[in-house]
Amino acid sequence: MKVKIDDIKVIQEFYPRESLDNELVNTYRHSIGQLPPITLSKDLVLIDGYHRLVAHRIEGIAEIDVEEPFLDLTGDALYIEGIRRNAFHGKQLSMAEKRIAARRLHKNGNDKELITLLSVSDRTIDEWLKDLKAKEREQRNDEILNLYLQCYTQEEIAEKFTLERTTVSKILDNVKERIFAEIHTPQSLQFYNVWNFPKCDSNYGLNFPGRIPGQIIENLLYYYTQPFDIVIDPMSGGGTTLDVCKSMHRRYQAYDIKPVREDIQQHDISQGFPDKARGCNLIILDPPYWRLKDKEYSNESISAKSYDEWLGFMGSLVKNCNKVLRPAGYVALIIEAFFDEKINGGFLDLTFDCVNLFNTSGFNEVQRISIPMPTQIKSHHDIEYAKQKRILLDLNRDLVIFRSKKNGSK
Repeated sequence: MKVKIDDIKVIQEFYPRESLDNELVNTYRHSIGQLPPITLSKDLVLIDGYHRLVAHRIEGIAEIDVEEPFLDLTGDALYIEGIRRNAFHGKQLSMAEKRIAARRLHKNGNDKELITLLSVSDRTIDEWLKDLKAKEREQRNDEILNLYLQCYTQEEIAEKFTLERTTVSKILDNVKERIFAEIHTPQSLQFYNVWNFPKCDSNYGLNFPGRIPGQIIENLLYYYTQPFDIVIDPMSGGGTTLDVCKSMHRRYQAYDIKPVREDIQQHDISQGFPDKARGCNLIILDPPYWRLKDKEYSNESISAKSYDEWLGFMGSLVKNCNKVLRPAGYVALIIEAFFDEKINGGFLDLTFDCVNLFNTSGFNEVQRISIPMPTQIKSHHDIEYAKQKRILLDLNRDLVIFRSKKNGSK
């Protein structure tokens, strides 16, 4: 069967040769009539016979003999068939071309087939692929670490990667050894009990209502956890906590009633903690400060309820924290007392009320830190109103650290 040469497609991506042998083409030009047919796919893509095709073009021949039937092949199958045919006729692939083919086809995952296809030794294949395999192991190990930080069990990770559990355990042991040898000290490290961060670190969290600076979380993790401790954030918002946990190699579970990110799990913390939260080392609570941002949160948010309902929610949350924490585990509460003319007396001491809840639910208060907000959050209108009413605007937030007393901890 003959096909018009102008209709034939030569796609370098699917053809194993990297260069043209001019001497071979000239030899073929003198024996056009004796050359075997070339091989095409059903889409007229060249599989085998490039030198023969070029010889016909140079000779000005419009058509060329083609092997029947056309092969029903696409993608890598085209490429592999071209390699296979070069193994038993015509000019053999060079070692450089075979190396390129090995590195390209390695992604298919069967190096033994490459040894047969390319007619090389396993030692040669190993040498050609050594750097690729090292990079793949590094990428795989990074993925394993990422899943482990998300609190996947070693059994779940082993199943996902089709590995033995002991292999996963060894990989994680090596990672832990390296990370413990180079303990991360955040640049934001604070030495006093006033943490003043005017701006949020853009590396941590989405721009979200009530977003706190990730530097606060950095310091919490530094002072109250070790690498690979489990940190829970049940009201994750834009994901600041989980981003810092990843950076500082803490395991984490992040929940929200309406997640805005795929790595935050949907969960209503008013229903208690999920079972897998048990055994955590630190819980970070950054609840809505009652009515302060109720219009910016979802309708399901506790911020829209009455203050008594808000306190009831916090009371249940505190008790549930004690159920899932490890003995002597910590809770970090970010809270703000504020002045509100719409309520009797005008001043709500959320910090005082929450501390009482913790003190009566099996916790000791171990530290109180001031984390003031920047003055820029107040508008010119706010300032003029404060002048007129002779009131002070609220900028201070409290960060209160509690430690569980269960199982005899101090």
